[in-house]
Amino acid sequence: MRKSLGCLVVVALLVGAAPSFGQVKLEWKLKEGDKFTVDSTSELNQKMDVSAQKLEQKLKQVAKRDFTVQKKNPDGSMILEEKVESLKFETADGAIGPDDKFGDKLAGTSFKITVGPKGEVSKVEGIDDVVKKLAGEDPASQKMVRAIFQENAVKRTASEMFSFLPEKPVDKGAKWKHDMNVALGPLGTMKVQADYTYEGKDKLNDKEFDKITFTATATYQAAAQNPGDLPFQITKSDLKSQEFKGTIWFDSAAGRMVQSDMNMKLVGKMSFKVGGSDVEAALDQDQTVKSIVTYAAAEKPAEKPPEKPAEKLVNKPVDKK
Repeated sequence: MRKSLGCLVVVALLVGAAPSFGQVKLEWKLKEGDKFTVDSTSELNQKMDVSAQKLEQKLKQVAKRDFTVQKKNPDGSMILEEKVESLKFETADGAIGPDDKFGDKLAGTSFKITVGPKGEVSKVEGIDDVVKKLAGEDPASQKMVRAIFQENAVKRTASEMFSFLPEKPVDKGAKWKHDMNVALGPLGTMKVQADYTYEGKDKLNDKEFDKITFTATATYQAAAQNPGDLPFQITKSDLKSQEFKGTIWFDSAAGRMVQSDMNMKLVGKMSFKVGGSDVEAALDQDQTVKSIVTYAAAEKPAEKPPEKPAEKLVNKPVDKK
């Protein structure tokens, strides 16, 4: 009787620990030496009313980033090198926006990113080198660039890629949450609360992948104090997302992301302090981002040339003289 009871306990533990039939484990399965490229296209349409003046900005940003897994640890954490291959901007006629000189300077820069077991980015190395390349040796320019181009900005883009997956195996229709505070340097913080749903298998470009959809809310919070690195300060804001949604395609068999699409509409009012004057502005912003991930084929070890068969030794008659 005790033996039967013991068997039942073991079976119950095994059943409880194993994923149910039909469940899918969504996890990254990158290995040391793996290489992949992220091609991202971001389109921004922004309208702003400032002091009875209407301003409109249309900006398109096309970026290519290369990643290499330099080290994979037993706990699942890893160190990656992220290299900016190219960064281009397109603006509408007469619109204000960055030019390609900024993108050209950024091209070729690289960082080392430490990603934890749950996809959280804990460390970024190489920011100082990037600041010097963008700003040169001028201390004032370096201070301005460092105020905008901070470690948290690099952390955010990497975290968006690695930290959205659920911790447990999921069935179709499963839901989970992920919250993130997006640091914007001296501009403040964007608080994002996202709800994800696993939609099961679906086709993308005639191939079947795991489809994940999400809806989110984003609320902007201005910096608590003037950092002194920018010619203006955002003193008050009620910016919130009216619509924030997207789709992520993941390959659970290979353990890697394939594509992501996001659309966000942000509206509200902001108060600025510029040169001792207070300025009010109303903002209406639409942004779409599409990222496509491609993976380099695994490098095969170089084939060794076939060894020549050893020559047979033949006993030759000795010429005696």
